Amino acid sequence: MTPGCPWASNLLEVAPLLSENLCVGLVVLLAAAGCTQNFDDFRGNGGSGGAGVGGLGGGGGAPCDCDDDNICTQDLCDPDGGCLHPAAQVVTVPQVSGDCKNAICDGTMLAQEADARDVPIDDGNDCTTDECDGDMPVHPFVAPGATCNTDGVCDAMGQCSDCDDPGDCGTDTVCATYACTKNACVTTYLAPLVVSGEDDNDCKAMQCVDLEPEPQLLPFLADTEIDTNPCTTDTCSVAGEIEHASVGAGMPCDDGIHCNGVDVCDAGTTCIHPGDPCAGGATCNNFCNEVAETCFNNTATACGSPADTACSNPDTCNGAGACSPNNEAVGFLCGDMMNTTCTNPDTCDASQVCLPNHAASGATCGSATSTACNAPDTCLNGACAANNAAAGTPCPDGTFCNGVDTCNNAGGCISPGNPCPGHNMPSNCNDSCTETAGGSCTGLDVAGTVCNEDADATNGTCTGLVAEPNCAGD
Repeated sequence: MTPGCPWASNLLEVAPLLSENLCVGLVVLLAAAGCTQNFDDFRGNGGSGGAGVGGLGGGGGAPCDCDDDNICTQDLCDPDGGCLHPAAQVVTVPQVSGDCKNAICDGTMLAQEADARDVPIDDGNDCTTDECDGDMPVHPFVAPGATCNTDGVCDAMGQCSDCDDPGDCGTDTVCATYACTKNACVTTYLAPLVVSGEDDNDCKAMQCVDLEPEPQLLPFLADTEIDTNPCTTDTCSVAGEIEHASVGAGMPCDDGIHCNGVDVCDAGTTCIHPGDPCAGGATCNNFCNEVAETCFNNTATACGSPADTACSNPDTCNGAGACSPNNEAVGFLCGDMMNTTCTNPDTCDASQVCLPNHAASGATCGSATSTACNAPDTCLNGACAANNAAAGTPCPDGTFCNGVDTCNNAGGCISPGNPCPGHNMPSNCNDSCTETAGGSCTGLDVAGTVCNEDADATNGTCTGLVAEPNCAGD
């Protein structure tokens, strides 16, 4: 009887009667059931005959070599001398102690699964435990202060310490301090801490890190190198390398010079300048002022009209981008400054004309005397005109004996004098001027006037009497 398969012997008794295909199927069925029968029993003892009662025939009874060195398969021979490797059903897979794994057969494949019971071998350290982390052996530190080696205590680094003072534990550094607490060394790490080199622009610094008593030279991203190029970034890589990447084409940059245009970065790392931003600008807006950062032309730069008169100066830029006419204000004194009855000082009007500001022609001025030779004075073109009558204009004063009166062109009336010969005719005593009867030259000469009416050698004197003769002593 086949161990574990009491029914298999019955099948073996009829095996010689089965066809070859049925026999092979029987072998597979028994293997799947876990029977450990030596399946060579199925082969007949006959020769190389067919698949009759004489057995499976085939190889004439010669055994086959089908070992595939796989613990998870069975090694079987088929009737034709071939190999069959169905999955083994009852397998004891060799194990490795303390590897946190359980070796198993997964079908016909050797596999491993996590086994928390297969704990690692003791590492001999009282300050660690021996555990499985999944399928990996680990030895984590026990909590600091746990007892170890009878009278020691475990520190944070999994070491068994025994101390009396901090000096037994170590010498303080910039990154760690040592203390002895209850005969146990306690190490305090000061990480994270930058010790030095945080501002030397090399993307690295000496730093304290966990569980390291001495500072380490490590990447420090804030310690960038400033290249003063507005077209690059100033950064550090995670590996502590200096980086100056392009900020990209079209990004603004400033070289500190206004008059070369609005600066932008090219596709690389260069700040480019379009040129004078004021070129081609409007009047008074085409001069670049670097200090003021404007395009305003300087004050007094000529522009517009160049006219220079009493009421208008040449136009100039006002320094704020506009062309100023520089006209004098309305009322600004210009030209003739004379101030009389007939004229005021000249002043500018809104059209930049210098006005004479004369009084209206005919306005009263000067003398108000009104005579035959002088009408009242009036203004004319800013001057006070005398309005005198023309010379020779008659101006009778009602007196005959001063002659025919005429104007003298200066406003005066001129009397030429006695129109009568008077004493020019000494022989007569009645040739003097008289106003009688409208005036004539028949008036009596003044008494005592020499006279000689008879034209002899002896003169007489006029008596001044009306009756003739009036030349006494002639």
